[in-house]
Amino acid sequence: MIVGSTRKKFLAGNRFLSYSSNSVSMASSVSRQYVGFSKINLRATAGITAMAMAMATTTGRTTSTTLVWKRAFFSSSSSKFSGASGSSTNSSKLLDSFFKYNISIAYQPKDRDSEQKGTFFQQQGKNLGSSLSPTGEDNYVIGFNNLENSIIIGVADGVGGWSELGYDSSYISRELCEKLKKFFEIGNYNGDNKKLLESSFNEILKEEKVQVGGTTICFGTINSKGKLDVTNLGDSWFGVFRPIINAGNNRDIRFNCIFQSKEQTHGFNTPYQLSIIPKSILEASEAQGKRYIQDKPSDAQDYQQFNLQKGDIIMFATDGVTDNVCTDDISNFLTDEFNENKVEDETSLLKINKHFVTKVNKLSRDHKYPSVFAQELSKLTGQAYTGGKYDDITVVMVQVS
Repeated sequence: MIVGSTRKKFLAGNRFLSYSSNSVSMASSVSRQYVGFSKINLRATAGITAMAMAMATTTGRTTSTTLVWKRAFFSSSSSKFSGASGSSTNSSKLLDSFFKYNISIAYQPKDRDSEQKGTFFQQQGKNLGSSLSPTGEDNYVIGFNNLENSIIIGVADGVGGWSELGYDSSYISRELCEKLKKFFEIGNYNGDNKKLLESSFNEILKEEKVQVGGTTICFGTINSKGKLDVTNLGDSWFGVFRPIINAGNNRDIRFNCIFQSKEQTHGFNTPYQLSIIPKSILEASEAQGKRYIQDKPSDAQDYQQFNLQKGDIIMFATDGVTDNVCTDDISNFLTDEFNENKVEDETSLLKINKHFVTKVNKLSRDHKYPSVFAQELSKLTGQAYTGGKYDDITVVMVQVS
């Protein structure tokens, strides 16, 4: 796994990277740069191992080898889950709709005890929020609008770099999810997700409770006719997986990812983010010729009017998932789980979701695992890297029934 600081950047811009087998350093190649927090502090990569060898490898790329980009690690579903937490619900209890939706939430925050032992955090005491939050710096939203017979689901990922300065990186993602739920349940947005996002973020700005922070957001609304509208800003993710009956065997199904979001980044490991930055910090950065990333709700990308079908699985996940496994891995996992287990309600769906989160968490701690993040880092640097990316993991899983 990636050991040390694994933080999102709020500094971004044209940069060049220099690497050694024990550390990673970053230098700016331009006099003016954007400022943003990343998910990994490139000063240390003790967990992603630089493989300084000229041989074929499936985990990365050197100047003389070809990188293998996709590996399938969910080949069976027999492992017993442990560690992940979650909850579940069913839309039929609250909505009068042609489609019914089983909904589960599973999450596994990373262990931040080691991060709290430094004298800086002991003195500042501002970072406790992320440690006390059950989802770490991640958060999620689930809400129901009974008038429109619709639901909202999604995830947000607080920009962790702020915690290195002693701030609660979970605060803004938590507030944004709460505001999305509030405005969705009382408002009449009719699928206008950007308007909903703008109203929610403006409310946070107006209240002035969050002093510092940044967050990604990926959320969707589903109406009574099975229309899915998704809005994404940053590198959180959603995907729709559809069960396909295997030819010649009506008992077995295969889940294929047929619709998914694309991450929005300003550069490697520097996602789009809604941010709140004090004037004093902005002025200090301007004096140094730097700028902080301050994306707007209007910068988010919309995925509109996707028609869901019975049996579809919709997944919203923070990058603790997508930095470690690819969509083919998720397809394999769902295929195995649904072929081996009868999933009829939100309780059985929650069990599968917990199992998934636990398996991803285990991979994220594996120093030898060729994670998506390690492969991207290998592609960027020309060296071969291995290791999972240890991070908070939050997954909202919805089954159309």
